[in-house]
Amino acid sequence: MIEASQNPDLVASELLRYAKRGYMPVFDIDGVLFDATHRQATLPDGSLNLEKYRELATPENIAKDRPLPLIGAAHALNVAGVDYLVCTARLLCDGTRKLLADHGVKPVHIFGRSGEDGRKDYILKAEALKTIQRPPISVDDNIANLEAIAGIGGMGIHIPFCGH
Repeated sequence: MIEASQNPDLVASELLRYAKRGYMPVFDIDGVLFDATHRQATLPDGSLNLEKYRELATPENIAKDRPLPLIGAAHALNVAGVDYLVCTARLLCDGTRKLLADHGVKPVHIFGRSGEDGRKDYILKAEALKTIQRPPISVDDNIANLEAIAGIGGMGIHIPFCGH
């Protein structure tokens, strides 16, 4: 696992290097590309209150998510013509798709939570990414997600995020 910061140039260079070695770059959304803490709800133990989070996932609220500096790494891959994915544990809805498009994030595919899917983030992401043809190199703020991705043969770039 690679430790990095919200430095888009550093992360983009790592992703380009791994893409040349056959890896598929993958971005998480929350804490990596966008800050959605304005609509975050947690339980007393600190874990995400998924029910409340879903209630707050309206198009109007999603549009208020703020881009983080690392969005520049996705833009760099766009310029370089390198395919990449987005793999998020957030509910995948039209509001999220619009947010990505409005901010120039152009993945070849987006994996996300659907309907009443209540799986832990790391299970959801590992199961999604084991369906792709190339090993993933995933940029994520959650170490448990990156450990699960390593368990399916992928690599990880950890981006610390204090927002959740």
